Amino acid sequence: MTVGNKHEDNGKLVWALLNTQDGHAHSDVANSARAMNPGAQDVLFICALIRWHLEGDAVSKRRIIVNIATSADGYVARTDGNLDWLTRRPAPKGFYGLPEFSKSVDAKILGRKTFDQSVKMGASFGGDDVHYVFSRRPPPPASVPAGVQFITESIRAFAERLRKQAGKNIWMMGGGEIIGSFLDEDAIDEFMLTVVPTFIGEGIPLIAPRHREVPLLLLSVQQFSDGVVQLHYGVQKPRA
Repeated sequence: MTVGNKHEDNGKLVWALLNTQDGHAHSDVANSARAMNPGAQDVLFICALIRWHLEGDAVSKRRIIVNIATSADGYVARTDGNLDWLTRRPAPKGFYGLPEFSKSVDAKILGRKTFDQSVKMGASFGGDDVHYVFSRRPPPPASVPAGVQFITESIRAFAERLRKQAGKNIWMMGGGEIIGSFLDEDAIDEFMLTVVPTFIGEGIPLIAPRHREVPLLLLSVQQFSDGVVQLHYGVQKPRA
């Protein structure tokens, strides 16, 4: 279910719940939702969103969001970084919501390997967005493109600093190593996974392998006419 589509009124109530800081006010809005007699799934969804908000402070500060395409077997690229399985697909109208998502962010985070691969593919780094590149060995300042900042500070300190600053959300672009490192430091708030219906057998995984268990909250599912499915998850924060 996607909020704001079939159940627009319930979506407005959910948004009210997410933007209400006072516990009594949460109860008032929830009672209003029940008075509308929504379906059982809607009630569960609303309650889950309230819980995610209360535990994770989902709206009151900037969010770090992974938005990335994966193969059906969980890889973001072939072992050599090739994206042929993705780029040769015809792009649908709206491009899986990516243009709209881009408007909701004003900063991007990349690992050094992803940055170097992007440069090889001819990516430009100007514009209004700041690109933060994590690297243990940043290049000489003269060789850094405009709009790019190389980061060597700890992930936790960086994420806390960024979340407290005014601005839009932050796009975590990958790759798998930096996503895994941020996830292990409780520095990712949401995942938007665009799953392409293709197995590629081997490649670079979405998240670098490591023993972990991170519970997710399903926020929405969107299916596209070409068989692509987009899954939107909130990362449930550990209880203090």
